Amino acid sequence: MISLAAPITLAATEGGFFAQKCHGKSCGFMGYFAVALMFLVLCGGVFMLLQSNFGVLQGYLISGTAFWASWLVLALIWFAGVPGVPIDKLPGIDKPIPLSTPRFNGPQGTAEHWISATGIAIDESKFLRVAGTQRDQDIDHVKAAETAAVSEISKHYADELGVAKETITVPGTVLIDTQATEIIRTGGGASPIKYVKFTTKPATAGSTATDEERANIAKIKPASFTLSLDKGDLAWPTYIALPLTFILFALHLLGLMWYERRDRPAAVAPREREREAANA
Repeated sequence: MISLAAPITLAATEGGFFAQKCHGKSCGFMGYFAVALMFLVLCGGVFMLLQSNFGVLQGYLISGTAFWASWLVLALIWFAGVPGVPIDKLPGIDKPIPLSTPRFNGPQGTAEHWISATGIAIDESKFLRVAGTQRDQDIDHVKAAETAAVSEISKHYADELGVAKETITVPGTVLIDTQATEIIRTGGGASPIKYVKFTTKPATAGSTATDEERANIAKIKPASFTLSLDKGDLAWPTYIALPLTFILFALHLLGLMWYERRDRPAAVAPREREREAANA
C-alpha cells in the first residue's frame, strides 16, 4: 500500500498537463489531492494495522498521539531552527555541522515587501539623498523598492495622460532619477530603511520608439513616489502551529492514558477472539 503512494502522487501532481501549469510543482486542486493521498496512505495504513490489534479507539489514540507528536517536533524546529553542532572537536573531523535549518522555515506568512506610502504623513526633512558609497550599501533595498515602484509609476502616468498602462514603461517611457533617490531609516545611522522616495523624469526617445511612445514622453512631468517597507510576518503560521500541535498532541496523549487506566476487563485482541470462536 505504501509503495504505491510515490508513483500515484508523482503521476497526479507532476503529470504533463499539471507540470506545465505548475512548473513541475504541486499546486491548486492537485496539490491538495497529493497531500490528502499521502495522508490517507501513510496515516491510514498505520491506523489499519493498529486498529486490527488494539481496536478502533485505542488504535486511533496511538496513531493520533504519534502523529501530533511528530508535528510538534516539526513546529519546534520551525520555531527554533536547528543550530550547528560543534563536532569538530572529535578526532578526524575538522568542521562543525553548520546551521541546517533556520528559524521559521516551515509554513510561510507574509514576506517583506514594499508598498505605496501615498497619503502617509512623512517628515520630508528626514529624507537623506542616497548616492555613492551609501547607495552601494543600500543597493539591495533600493533596487527592491524600485522594482515595486514601477507599477505605481506606470499607473500614475497612464491615469494622468489618459492612456493604457501598458504604454507607460520604466525605463522605456519614464526614467527613475537614481541620483535623486532618497531614504528614511527607522532609527537613523545604520538602521534598516523605512521609506524610499523616487523622482522620475521623461526618458529619451530611442530610434525604435513608436509615435505613441514619443508623444507620451513629451508629456511626462517629473513626479515623486514614496514607498514604505512592510516587514511582513513570516513567522505567524509557526506561532499558530506550535500551540495547536501541542494541544492536539496533549489531548491524544491524555485520551490514550485515560483509555489505558480506565477500569474495565482486559481487551482481547480480535484475532484471539476469532481463534477462540473457531476452537469452540
